[in-house]
Amino acid sequence: SVGSTLGDLPAGDAFGRLVNFAYQEIEGTEAARLDHIFTMMPYGEERIMLPIAYERLLLGARFPDKSFAMLSAVRRTYDLEITDVSLECSPQEGQMAIHGLCSQDKFEATSSEILKRYGISLTKGNDFHEYRAHVAEARPDHKVGDPFDINLHNLGKGTAIWIVGHDQQGRIVHTQALRLLPTKMETVADYFRENFHGYSPSELNIDYNRSRYRAGPGAKRITGRIVYSGETWIGGERGQFRGSGLSSVLGRYALLTALREFQANYVVGFMIKPVAYKGFCLRMGFMHAEPLALRWHVHGKPDPLEAVMVYMSDEDIRFILDLPAAELEALAA
Repeated sequence: SVGSTLGDLPAGDAFGRLVNFAYQEIEGTEAARLDHIFTMMPYGEERIMLPIAYERLLLGARFPDKSFAMLSAVRRTYDLEITDVSLECSPQEGQMAIHGLCSQDKFEATSSEILKRYGISLTKGNDFHEYRAHVAEARPDHKVGDPFDINLHNLGKGTAIWIVGHDQQGRIVHTQALRLLPTKMETVADYFRENFHGYSPSELNIDYNRSRYRAGPGAKRITGRIVYSGETWIGGERGQFRGSGLSSVLGRYALLTALREFQANYVVGFMIKPVAYKGFCLRMGFMHAEPLALRWHVHGKPDPLEAVMVYMSDEDIRFILDLPAAELEALAA
């Protein structure tokens, strides 16, 4: 912005006029002025307009020759209070809280560019009859798991959502589903102690009498609005996407969806031990894992199948979404 006229500032002519009003006030009063500002600024090479918030302190002063000088100190902030402003995102009257808003929009802009590069378009929906049809088309050998079986649960808008990715030929190459768990006031540990049998792998003949769930320390602390993440699959031609780093983008997109659709306090999921131990949980964006949470005994098999419980808090998700765009692009390189 250095050397630009007010009308040529990055946020546009209207923002320039707004800024000029404050400058004129300081010049006339030589006082101090503190503004909380929420506006849009261009981001990235494509100049996508994204929200930004900051505090700005203006101070009137004089140079040694007595001519007018103005000092401007700016501090980036994620907390904003603007009186008499009521927005759709406002949790309270007269207060606008934008915790993580910029990081979420920044991630969405970056991820859309990466997905476009790979020719993937994402669709979301709440009709799990439709989701079953998508799975049958893409993975005819796979049965939708019990957590997302429309015949077993009341799944729809407000309780569950699915994400399906198509390539440029219209083929389904990705599935993922999210569901708000009916934990009420229970911890996730209490919930899974009673209900873990409903989260078994769909293709295996499980011996439920010998299988078990073991809660770790984190599970005993997780309460509130808990979203279960499952049905994660990335397909495509051999070598087309697997190993490309796309799982990092798609996993974080699901975490973002959990925040936006369900105002999740936590997102939890299960991964079989060999996959989790190879780092897939971290690539999907999960920062916390509790080993050997699930042990499935399969009829006719001597060794059990172990699963790790992975989880993220809403604060963790906002942190991971706020990673620099260059780091996210490197993961998908």
